[in-house]
Amino acid sequence: MKAHRFIPALVLVVLLLAACSQKVVFPEPTAVPPAPAPNLSPLEPGATAAPAPATGADFDALLTRLAASGVAVQSGGLTPGSLFNGAEHIVRVNDAEVQVFEYKDGAALSADTANVSADGGQLGAAIVDWAGTPHLYRRGTLLAVYVGTDPLIEYILAASLGPQFAGGALAALPAATGTAIAASSTASAIAAAATAAVLASQITATPTSQAVACTDRAVLAADVTYPDGAVAPGGESFLKTWRLRNTGTCTWSTGYALVYVRGEQMGGAAAVPFTAELKPGGSADLSVNLTAPDNRGTYRGYWQLRNAAGKNFGIGGRGDGSFWVEIVVTSPATAALPPATATATPAPTQVPTPTGVPTAALPTLEAPPSPTPGPTPTLAPTQAVGTTPEPTGPERVVFPAGVTSVTLTMDFSADGAKVFIVGAKAGQRLTITVTQTGLSLDVVGPNGASLAPAAGSTDGNWTFRLPLTGDYVILLQGAGLGQITFTLP
Repeated sequence: MKAHRFIPALVLVVLLLAACSQKVVFPEPTAVPPAPAPNLSPLEPGATAAPAPATGADFDALLTRLAASGVAVQSGGLTPGSLFNGAEHIVRVNDAEVQVFEYKDGAALSADTANVSADGGQLGAAIVDWAGTPHLYRRGTLLAVYVGTDPLIEYILAASLGPQFAGGALAALPAATGTAIAASSTASAIAAAATAAVLASQITATPTSQAVACTDRAVLAADVTYPDGAVAPGGESFLKTWRLRNTGTCTWSTGYALVYVRGEQMGGAAAVPFTAELKPGGSADLSVNLTAPDNRGTYRGYWQLRNAAGKNFGIGGRGDGSFWVEIVVTSPATAALPPATATATPAPTQVPTPTGVPTAALPTLEAPPSPTPGPTPTLAPTQAVGTTPEPTGPERVVFPAGVTSVTLTMDFSADGAKVFIVGAKAGQRLTITVTQTGLSLDVVGPNGASLAPAAGSTDGNWTFRLPLTGDYVILLQGAGLGQITFTLP
């Protein structure tokens, strides 16, 4: 459960009392301290368009509003827009990622979002394959896109930017929440009402007592071993280790376990029990023994945690996301030669010496003179027949600011295989062009699924429509020396 320090004690008391009668009562907005953010217009019930932008309705003002709502806010760097034409900021709100596009004026924003379908699944004629439920908000010169189902994030964005103008259904909240939101005029008051509703839905009432159950949730802090795209020979055993932090309110006891969920299991155990407990806020390294598949390719297996009650949980805004292990096998497993069969050497046959026949003296042979020692010849290393040398490792393709096409040199004479990693946004198109012929190409998305080339692709000139935001692994196998060009508009 996320901690929201801005909820006054009065809200919690009212919630606990209300839970007994199965009715949620929200405090008056005046009980919430006013936010030091610019004035915001109140949200009208059933409104379908964003209210008029407040003074200073730009990116800095948005960060101020979000911070005033009591959530953790972290702003990333500014990058060129992908799906939309505005300059893109990546903002983390608690554990959720929000894309914020900034335009030069409101007219440019309106023109860029005019063809967005009501459910957010189509931009003009282009269909967008979102990784989850999209929610789109706009106000002034800003467009915000959140993909997920965390009700707190949804309603805090509505508090800062107005109701979503496109996207999927909002997470269900008690009916009284809409009244409380409509009666509020500051981001902090709206966030307090939304947070109160979320907390109220998590309170279990009994005839004699009320209790708030603890929450299981984790954050992936690091891939300690074998990060995404790591190279492993076919058939090789390896130890995958993740570093996870307990961000929930439950203590992870020895009744918890690391569990396989889906994808490539790679010979790993279905469940690896914890050997020690981990209290909230602590971190631990969790490991599982795996074996790389025999054949070449990119493999990904998904894992989660399981609590003592047998319920799976994981990472992400709702605590139900999976973390994974992803490796690239570049050489097939080499079959072991059968052990040599020992052949018995027959014992020599003793020939009897005839009796009465004088034995002739054998001549004495002189040993030949020893040759004068010469320099010891140096043997050049040879490559075992039937083996494939390992590549040096995956190479990340970096696009400098303003550059959409990067050309690299590929030399297969030493490796036989090349692995590249390209970071991209959902909806972009990646074109890969090579100068060699007869190459084998495999492109694997952030979810571990292989991508099929788009219609019109030819051998040596492939185009892929990228459905997700994240890292894509490109594996090529071939021979010779040539060039590869990555184009990502």
